[in-house]
Amino acid sequence: TLSSSSAASDVYKRQTYTLLLFSEDGTLLYKEKLGNAANLVKTFDFKTSKVGTYKFLLKDSEGKVSSYKVKTGSRS
Repeated sequence: TLSSSSAASDVYKRQTYTLLLFSEDGTLLYKEKLGNAANLVKTFDFKTSKVGTYKFLLKDSEGKVSSYKVKTGSRS
């Protein structure tokens, strides 16, 4: 017999995520399926990027979307 917390944990482990990165004008710059919550790791280097605001969207396999904005870019 599965407890409700164990069942919820199993669903959480099976849930997968997709990461999308958009430029300030809405252009899709990057898209990757990241897998499940146990291995969500991605690093971006913005040292040579254009000055601007970048938008990250993290979508889970159930359709929930989390949005993050990053202001960054080279000043040269």
